[in-house]
Amino acid sequence: MVSDTGHVTAVQVTFDMSDDRLGYERETVELVKISREKRDEMEAKYPGHTIYLMGIPIVNTAFNENSIEDMGTLIPAMYLLTLVLLLVFFRSWASVLVTLTIVGMSTVAAEGAAGWFGIPLNQVNISAPVVIMTLAVCDSVHLLILYLRNLGRGFTKAEAMQKTLSVNMQPVFLTSFTTAIGFLSLNFADSPPIAEMGNVCAFGVIAAWLFTLTVLPAMMMALPATGRKDKTGEGENANNSGVLQKLAGAIISHPTKFLIGSVSVALVMIAGMPKNELNYNTIQYFHKGVPFRTAADFMQENLTGFDNIMYELSCGSANCVNEPEFLAKVDAFADWYDARPETTHVDVFTRTMKRLNRVMNNEDPAFYKIPESRDLAAQYHLLYELSLQFGLDLVNQMSFDKSALRLNVRIANQSAQQIIDLEAAAQEWFDTNAPELKTDGSSISLMFSHIGQRTIYSMLSGTALAILLISGTLIIALRSFKFGILSLIPNAFPAAMAFGIWGYTMGYINMSIAAVFSITLGIVVDDTVHFLSKYLRARRVGGKSTEESIRYAFDTVGAALMVTSIALAAGFAILGLSDFDVNSAMGNMVAMTIMLAVVFDLLFLPALLMKVDRKDVKKAA
Repeated sequence: MVSDTGHVTAVQVTFDMSDDRLGYERETVELVKISREKRDEMEAKYPGHTIYLMGIPIVNTAFNENSIEDMGTLIPAMYLLTLVLLLVFFRSWASVLVTLTIVGMSTVAAEGAAGWFGIPLNQVNISAPVVIMTLAVCDSVHLLILYLRNLGRGFTKAEAMQKTLSVNMQPVFLTSFTTAIGFLSLNFADSPPIAEMGNVCAFGVIAAWLFTLTVLPAMMMALPATGRKDKTGEGENANNSGVLQKLAGAIISHPTKFLIGSVSVALVMIAGMPKNELNYNTIQYFHKGVPFRTAADFMQENLTGFDNIMYELSCGSANCVNEPEFLAKVDAFADWYDARPETTHVDVFTRTMKRLNRVMNNEDPAFYKIPESRDLAAQYHLLYELSLQFGLDLVNQMSFDKSALRLNVRIANQSAQQIIDLEAAAQEWFDTNAPELKTDGSSISLMFSHIGQRTIYSMLSGTALAILLISGTLIIALRSFKFGILSLIPNAFPAAMAFGIWGYTMGYINMSIAAVFSITLGIVVDDTVHFLSKYLRARRVGGKSTEESIRYAFDTVGAALMVTSIALAAGFAILGLSDFDVNSAMGNMVAMTIMLAVVFDLLFLPALLMKVDRKDVKKAA
C-alpha cells in the first residue's frame, strides 16, 4: 500500500457488484464516472499530487472506450482510404459509387445480423466492419476491372457485363465461400469475442458475394461508364509491354530459378517462427499513452505490480481456519511464494496471526509464528476482529463461514508464459507438500495468459478443419484433384512467412495473432483461386499451352490481384493504428500476410505450373 520511498500510497476500495451482466456494466460506468470526478476534484484541490485509477472496473472501461474510439476513427478512415484507392485506380465515379454501395450494404447486413443473433459489440468484433469493407471491395474490383476492360474493347454494356459475369461467377463464389470457411473456423477459439468476430465477418463475406453478383451489375448497367483502353489485349493478341506480362515472360523463361528462389526466401522467413513466444502481459494489450496503461506502468514501477494470482485455500468445514495445522500449511505456501523472485508481496491472514502472537508476547521475535493451539488462534482472531472499525471485517481475506482463507500474490513485470509457469510451479508445490489444499489460482492476469495459449491450440484444430473443407471445395469446383491440392501449396506459406517475420521483429504472440492463420487462410486462397481459374479457363476452354495460359492469367487477373491485395492490406493496416493491441497486432499481421500472399502467388504459382503441368503441353505438341 506504500512505496519503499514513501512517495506513493494506494487506496483500495472493494465493491459489491451486480451479478447481472447489464447491471454490472451500468454499475461499472457509474463507478468509473464518479471515480474520475473525485480524482479531478482532489487533484484540483491539492496541486502537485497525481492520482492514478486502477482496478477491474478501470480495465473493463479501457476495453470499451478503446472500442468506441476505434469505431469512430478506424471505420471512417477505412472509407476514406477506400475512396482514394478506387478513384486512383478506376478514375470513374460510377465505379467508386457502386463499390461503396456494395461495401455499405454488406457491412449493414452483417451488423444487422449480429443484432438479430444477439452478438454484442466488443473490443474485438468492433473491427468486423473494417474487414468486411475490404473483402467487399475485392469482390467488386474483380468484376469492375474486367467490365471496364470489355467496354474498352468495344462491347456494349450488356455484352461486357455478360462476359464479365461468365468469367468471374465461379471464382468470386469460390473465394467468398473459402473466405467464409476461414472466418467460421474462428469458432474453435476459446475466446467468445474472436468467435463472434468470425461469425460476423463470415456473414458479411456472403452478403458481399450476393450483392456483388446482383446489385453491382444492375447499378453499372444503369450508370454511365467509360471503358478502359486495353493496353495488353487478351490471349494470343496480348503484347508483352505490361509490367505483369514482362514478369510472366521472365517466369516462363526461367521457372526453376523462380521456384527455387521463392521457396528459399520463404524458408528463411519461416525459420523465424520459433522465435515467437507467449511473452506479452495484460498491460501490453494497450499501447503507451492510454490512461490505463500509464496507470498500470506507474503501479508496476512504484508499488507491488499490476499482476496477481489469488488462491482460495479451504480447510473443509466451518470455523476451521484457526486450526494450527491448516494455518501452518497456508503459511508455508505463502513463504514459498515469498521466496520466488517474481513475487513482490503476499497478502494472507496467517501473517496477521503471526504478528498478533508476537505482539501478545511482548514483541518477542521468537513468537512470530502460528499459535500452537486452536483455542489461542481463535482468541487472537476474535481480538483482531473486535479491534477493527465497523465495516473493516475480514470478509476480503476469508469466507463468511470461516472455512477458507484467501491468499493473494502480487507479481511484477511478468509475461503471460511466465505467469502460467509460476502458477504451474505452485500446483507442483501443492502436490508435494499439501495436496489437500490444492486449488487453481485465478486472476485477470492468469485468465488472459491462458486465453492466449488456449487460442493458439484451438486455432490449430480450427485451421486444420478449414484446410480440409477448402481443399474439398476446390477439388470439386476445379474438377481436378491435382489442381485442388496444388492450390493449397502457395497458401500454406504466406501466414507462416508472416509469423516468421513477426518472430524476427516482435517475438510475441497474443490471442489475436494466434487467430491470424484462420483469418488469412480463406483470404489468401482468393489469389490462388482467381489465378488458377483463369489459367484453367485458358487451358480447357481456349485449348492454350501452359505458357499461353499463364500469360492469359496474368493479363486477365494480375492487375486485379494487385489492387485487391493493396486494398485488403491497407484496410487491415488501418487496424494497426488502434491503441488496443489485439486489434493493432492482428491488423498488422493480416496486412503483411496478404501482401506476402500476392507476391508469392505471382512468383511461385506460375513457376510451379510450368513444372507440374508440362505433360499436357508435350502431348498437345
